[in-house]
Amino acid sequence: MCLTYIVSLFFISVISSIGMSIVFVEKRYDFPIRKLNIIFRRKIRKINPKLSTLGLCTVCFSFWAALLSDIFLLVYSNFSYFLWPLTGFASSGIVWLIISYLNIIDNGDQ
Repeated sequence: MCLTYIVSLFFISVISSIGMSIVFVEKRYDFPIRKLNIIFRRKIRKINPKLSTLGLCTVCFSFWAALLSDIFLLVYSNFSYFLWPLTGFASSGIVWLIISYLNIIDNGDQ
């Protein structure tokens, strides 16, 4: 497998996990996502009741969303790609930097 292919799948996984975390956490009360978010919380509450609070933290959710996107890319690449911990930490770090930057911008106006 070519290195550029692995790097491109890595970036696809990171970007998709950032998108999933923003949609499911920051936009959880908006119309098309609200119903999916309720179903997701009910399903995950069956595993452990404390896991339903996962949807309240964007950084935490991006780490686990990277697992979902890596599983999808694993199947897509004929079971030859799986870099989940790395993509999870990368997406969590990027989301944390974005949230920190937006908080600095908001506090700068006061």
